[in-house]
Amino acid sequence: MKSILFIDSAVDNYKILLEGLLPDITPIVLNSNRDGVEQISQVLSQNSPIESVHIVSHGSPGTLYLGNSELSLHTLKNYSNQLQNWFSPSSHLPNLLLYGCHVAAGDVGEEFITKLHQLSGANIAATACPTGNAALGGNWNLKVNIGSVVNSPLAFTAEAMAAYPAVLALFSLGSYSSTTSSSMTSKVTVEGSYAYTVDSELGLQILDVADPKKPTFKGKYKFSADSEVKGVAIKEKYAYVASYTSGLQVVDLTDPTNPVTKLNDSTSCNTAEDIAIKDNYVYVAGGISGLQIFDISDSSKLTVRGNYKHGKGSIRNVTVKENYAYVLSESSFISTLQIIDITNPDLPVLKGSYNTSSTAFEVKVEGNYAYIAGGYSGMQIVDVSDVTKPTLKGSFDTSYNVFGVSIVGNLAYIADGNMGVQVLDVTDPVAPKSVGTYQTTGMAKGVFVVNNQAYIAGGSTGLEIVLNNTPPTATDITIDIKEDTVYAFTADDFSFSDLDRDDDDDDDDDDDDDDDDDDDDGGEGDSNDDDDDSEGDSNNDGDDGGRLKEIQITQLPLVGQFFQDADNDGIQDDGEAITVDQKIALADISKLKFKSIAEASGTNYASFQFKVSDGLEYSAVAYKATLNVQPVNDAPILSDTNVTLSAVIKGASAPIGAVGTLISSLVKLEGNVKDADTDALTGIAITKLDTTKGSWFYSIDNGNKWTSLSSISESNALLLAADTNTRLYFQPKAETTGQISDLLTFRAWDRTSGTNGGNVNITSSTNATAFSSTADTAGITVKDATDATDSGSTGGSVNVKLSLKIVSNNLFLLGDPSESGKLKLHIKLDGHTSKLVNELGVCVVDDDKGTIDGIAPDAEGYAQAALSRAQVIFSSITNAPKGFSSDITRLLEFKAGAKLKFFMIKDGTLDGVMSGKISFKNVLFADAKTQKTTDLGNGEFALDWDELLEGGGADFQKLKIKIKASNEEMPLGTGLQGTSGGEVIDLRAAKTEVKAEFTVHREAAFKNFVCFYQMADEKGGIDMNGDGKSDLMPGDEGYIKAAMSARVSGINLSVENQSSATFSGVFQKGSIFAPMIIADGIAEMLLDSDTKNDPAVYLPFLGANSNKTDHIRLLGSNCFGFEDLPGGGDNDFNDIVVKVNLKTA
Repeated sequence: MKSILFIDSAVDNYKILLEGLLPDITPIVLNSNRDGVEQISQVLSQNSPIESVHIVSHGSPGTLYLGNSELSLHTLKNYSNQLQNWFSPSSHLPNLLLYGCHVAAGDVGEEFITKLHQLSGANIAATACPTGNAALGGNWNLKVNIGSVVNSPLAFTAEAMAAYPAVLALFSLGSYSSTTSSSMTSKVTVEGSYAYTVDSELGLQILDVADPKKPTFKGKYKFSADSEVKGVAIKEKYAYVASYTSGLQVVDLTDPTNPVTKLNDSTSCNTAEDIAIKDNYVYVAGGISGLQIFDISDSSKLTVRGNYKHGKGSIRNVTVKENYAYVLSESSFISTLQIIDITNPDLPVLKGSYNTSSTAFEVKVEGNYAYIAGGYSGMQIVDVSDVTKPTLKGSFDTSYNVFGVSIVGNLAYIADGNMGVQVLDVTDPVAPKSVGTYQTTGMAKGVFVVNNQAYIAGGSTGLEIVLNNTPPTATDITIDIKEDTVYAFTADDFSFSDLDRDDDDDDDDDDDDDDDDDDDDGGEGDSNDDDDDSEGDSNNDGDDGGRLKEIQITQLPLVGQFFQDADNDGIQDDGEAITVDQKIALADISKLKFKSIAEASGTNYASFQFKVSDGLEYSAVAYKATLNVQPVNDAPILSDTNVTLSAVIKGASAPIGAVGTLISSLVKLEGNVKDADTDALTGIAITKLDTTKGSWFYSIDNGNKWTSLSSISESNALLLAADTNTRLYFQPKAETTGQISDLLTFRAWDRTSGTNGGNVNITSSTNATAFSSTADTAGITVKDATDATDSGSTGGSVNVKLSLKIVSNNLFLLGDPSESGKLKLHIKLDGHTSKLVNELGVCVVDDDKGTIDGIAPDAEGYAQAALSRAQVIFSSITNAPKGFSSDITRLLEFKAGAKLKFFMIKDGTLDGVMSGKISFKNVLFADAKTQKTTDLGNGEFALDWDELLEGGGADFQKLKIKIKASNEEMPLGTGLQGTSGGEVIDLRAAKTEVKAEFTVHREAAFKNFVCFYQMADEKGGIDMNGDGKSDLMPGDEGYIKAAMSARVSGINLSVENQSSATFSGVFQKGSIFAPMIIADGIAEMLLDSDTKNDPAVYLPFLGANSNKTDHIRLLGSNCFGFEDLPGGGDNDFNDIVVKVNLKTA
């Protein structure tokens, strides 16, 4: 026999590992009711020689839990004779592999495996990390070695280790509640089978935690009625108690039910607040009395040795490591870590200090680092390898105050107040990361981790104990639903599985092979059972996990109704809609229902995500439920309405650019088109054209290319989609004028067959359901040239009543719908605290529900529809350059009666979202979670935004604006601002040249250069030959150099860092001008023959930028912010800011 595996029967799901055991390894299951070390010794004595021994058990630093015993640093001496005989002298390089979590962690872990190596003579492999399932933070790497572990692979197949669903670590719950409502448990320490808690009212409480699922009160101690216990340390049979106003007490614990005072010193440090013991010395954090050192070598007396006091600070907390005492001294609510040399206890000397910048509560030291519970500053990790120069190494910010900390190997457990206990991986002290949390019932004030158990001082709720549980699992599911029916879910739908549930409970297993008694799954620690049953056993049946107790919906379907049908009527009533993260108990799962939109259907019609709970924990990951509805296509229904094309001017030329009529303005879902199908699209099939009065053109790329058409019929109908890029243009003959009706005939097209811009026979039965059965016609008005309105007009609104009202669903009504004029919306930036550069926008919706083109809010495709008709208001930068004024305003013009819906794009732009560079998840529409609206009176409103950042509460301070109706004139040059690529100056309506005054600010290392170039159209085209037409478009080869050649002379903007400067220049009338930034360079570097020195150049159009990323943001009317680094850099858009004031000459 060469190799033996010993596996403790207390290990969760150990049978999975045994099924994947490698050949030639003999398994032995340890009986949990017997001494595990003795069991191992007996087997090894009968099977010699052995080359490799594998031990799988629960573990903690310096400890293996084997049967009903533990092999630890403290018990090695007891088992030394047995350990020396585990391997015979004839064993060749014997190996001992220890799989328990954290066994080799920290100083105690390293000392344990070193001494085990010396006693057994074996080479040892162990781990300082969790062992087991990767999703729970575990792995199977036994990286800590003593000796030379050779030729000994791990005991299990890769498949078995991957399938193992647990870690050999902690996760369950037991608790003990304090007996009064006003008491507050703030600290806890554990020694042996007793936990000692510090309580503000009850004093020192002693709890028997031999069974951690049922902590039992044994006794309590308080020196006097008016003294307050602040800290405790245990040595042998004595508790050393720090009592505020009563000093230090030595308490005899011989009878834990009746602890009595043995010694007392209330004069040396009457304001005692914390205590630590090392060897024969007690170190008392004495508040204003400083650090007091007592000699306790003579148990009959307390001998004062030394005292340390520094400045005005009060020493609140102390820990001792080797020859140093680490204390937290507080003054004016700021704590300082002070490191005191205690080599000579009669003369303690300050060696170094570190200012925490907050009120800190506790410090622990492990290795070269001090871990500070820093209150609102989170946890701070300070490098104390040089005690004269303690230096901040890293930190972890939390959403609450950190009151306590406990270090186990590479894990830090922090008591985070109302947020419970967080577990941090501090392997890299520069960047600690969260690997787990436990939400306590009360406020976590302190934490002490020992023997694979975390003891939590829970404030008003007393003591909580976290143990071990394997999270349940499920699988992705697919459910088929009949169209137009309500589906009721069942518990079986959620494919619950939990390996904590032992289906072999009734087996008559041999004691040596299995033990199913009293498993350590936790859950029902409080004998009063006053806890929330959603976190435990709701039936009080003693089932500590293993069965489905609850589900949690973590992601909602994008379409359909998903609701909890309280009255079981199959109808979603008010308040029944499921919300994200809603929990549903087992008994209520049958009330969970789904209903698709009427007549809607399709494979993968909808989906949601869920987690399952065994009453103790939720599954580590969420699973996907896919809902299929059998598809049936319904033909669109077209209403007979008054449809007109955009008016044209008599004698208009052939189309250039984005002119004519968008097809989306002719047909609209839930407008003149109805379609019962889910995710319906629309468009038109042109079946007849009047070509006697002019010529027809169409474009499917927003005017970049126009195609003429003539031969149209029902058997050769032209298909045009109702989207943001498809247009129809009518060029009237020279003599055509006035109103023309029935110029074209069309049917509604649902786009389920055929292609945009293609032709199709709509009379074919194959295409029957793709088109409406009825047709409609459209007319046009051909105006005289004197009736034309210039693009970008700056004219004000005349005779239109100013009004702005809030309506339902966070919508605003601008003006009176019965009036035909236009109104302006005045927007003013009123503050911001966000660290992100967010872009604010607004779009016009179709009704009071916020519907757009028939798409309801929260339905799939809504964001795309909204952004396709949106206008950008502005972006708000967080780190403004020196001298830049935050007095930012914008004016937007709308038809009277427009219903407006605001949105914010988090850390992105409209262009970025529509190009696919930014996720639609970053688009936050106004609702109760994202926006707080305040009516300021007189038609003015304040809109305060939040970002919904993960882990943070809403404060509605991230971006604040004020809005009101206005009849101000639109600022000159802003006609295109707010559109895609609209960071430009539009002077097409100007009749004379325009004077420009520029104010320039900079906050960047690069010395950037900003200039403007002339465009031929609003899409960024550049005229190369002087014929007024675009020859190069953004993205075309040579576009940037063409832009440089089209620069406006005399406008060259640059400024020193953190400085401001003003410039002036002149723009010519009738054109559009776009800014560009030359990053850390000048124009001449681009125009010379040396291409190696070409700096990066960025323009408003994503297609023109090499990385297809936004580098210019609109910060206000005629105000632009630039980002100078590749790929968007730090996305702060403050590297250079240019504000332009325009005046006609």
